Amino acid sequence: MKRIKKILPFAAGILLGMILLFPVFAFNRQDSIIALTDGNFMRSDFSFSVFSRVIYFNSAGYQTKEAAVAGTNGHSFGIVKTENLLYIEFIHESPVEDTALQDDQSVKIDFPYAGKYKLNANGNDGILNIIKTEKGYYATIQFPNWGKASVEILKRLSFKGRRIYFVRSVSTKEELAKTGATSYFTQEYYGEFSTDGTLVSGQYVLRGAKYQWNAIRIKR
Repeated sequence: MKRIKKILPFAAGILLGMILLFPVFAFNRQDSIIALTDGNFMRSDFSFSVFSRVIYFNSAGYQTKEAAVAGTNGHSFGIVKTENLLYIEFIHESPVEDTALQDDQSVKIDFPYAGKYKLNANGNDGILNIIKTEKGYYATIQFPNWGKASVEILKRLSFKGRRIYFVRSVSTKEELAKTGATSYFTQEYYGEFSTDGTLVSGQYVLRGAKYQWNAIRIKR
């Protein structure tokens, strides 16, 4: 009986929170990755916090962050104590406007994305490498004067015409240790190549603020 009395206020709080937040849940869903301290990841389209718990809906479980990002939401819900939560990362769509993503008819299919670029991101010098393989493209970035100057593999790399989009982030303890970063972060880069593919420039978004970046190819 005592245990039931302890559970009732918590259950009532969750129910009240669900009722109050239903309009938000119904009309403002946002895909997110929920990282747990046991090393697992959840992908959910809605979550909120109440009584030191995070409640997430339409969720699916994955063993790696990469699998969660590439996967889809499920049809279950879960509750986790905040002490067992590492972080929640929201999955944003590319900040490039749809109209800006229209294919450039003058660009050939074999547009020369690949190469080694000297990059400057808001005054920070680095090296961007775009590598083409049989399975597609992948890219790395390195800032020699930042952290441990480690080579970072970029995430969610995509191209469309002369447009490029990728994410640079530190979102796990392993990435913190590898890079020497002092905190978690996510930077979303988008830009446009020159017609000959030797230059690329654009903006990146960090914590809601936009910054300029550009790069010049120094080796193919």
